[in-house]
Amino acid sequence: MYTRKLEITTTVGCINSCKVCPQKVLKKTYSERSDCRVLPFETFKQCIHNVPLDVLIEFCGMSEPFGNPDCAEMVLYAHQCGFRVSMHTTAVGMRSGDLKKISNIPFVMFRLHLPDEDGNTPIGITEEYLSILEEIRRSGISRLESMSLGRADDVARRILGDLPHYPQEVSKLKSRAGTVAHMPLLYRSGRIICLRSPRLRRWVLLPNGDVLLCCMDYGLKHVTGNLTRQTYQAIATSPELKRIRQLMKDEKAGEIICRRCEIAGRPISHLHNLYNHVIHTISRKGMKTFIRHIQ
Repeated sequence: MYTRKLEITTTVGCINSCKVCPQKVLKKTYSERSDCRVLPFETFKQCIHNVPLDVLIEFCGMSEPFGNPDCAEMVLYAHQCGFRVSMHTTAVGMRSGDLKKISNIPFVMFRLHLPDEDGNTPIGITEEYLSILEEIRRSGISRLESMSLGRADDVARRILGDLPHYPQEVSKLKSRAGTVAHMPLLYRSGRIICLRSPRLRRWVLLPNGDVLLCCMDYGLKHVTGNLTRQTYQAIATSPELKRIRQLMKDEKAGEIICRRCEIAGRPISHLHNLYNHVIHTISRKGMKTFIRHIQ
């Protein structure tokens, strides 16, 4: 379990149309801040040079990573700089050349998000798509697994064979702090913490260098800094993060997206959540893998 992560949003405006991803909200709010919709490779390099090497670099963020043609180069560069890297991808937009560049990287996780029977992730099952899945399966890429929102499409699963697969229950999906229109709203009162990251260190990098509090903030309510002009440590001690922590303690102090987030909870819930994470990881991957996972 990594306490510090930086999720890389390589584009604003995803090439997929998943039902649980409020892309319209993101595109509207981001367009009011910047016209840089695709993360430039040089901007990416500038940003991660301001990040400590013990921060996990995750290619997922708020869009399909391979919607950016420079994604593989970014992954390779982060690895060469000494970062640990993970990947969450639908493989839509990935090319054979991309796979060759990154196939020898020791990923912490390489998770394929597959289309499902209910159309929550409506990926077209084309020959090109099935071909890249086959290449991924044969590539020997490390820590490869797949997931789906509900039951995965049978054609995709047959291509991947006995690859570990973890379907997620649609009923337990996150509303992105109330921005997914068809999901019910909630409100958490009193003192709360983030059960996934109590120290608030799972940030999202946007194409213009802005840093968001987390991957639930599709409305860009909490921009904590910008890595093109600030260091990681400067953002970690920023006035916005201090304000957010105060708002989590006192709901009368102002609005915060965390009060509408399924991942927020009472402070005592964190220990229960951590225990469940440990047990779940060990049961899925074994003790040796769990030890590597937390190092």
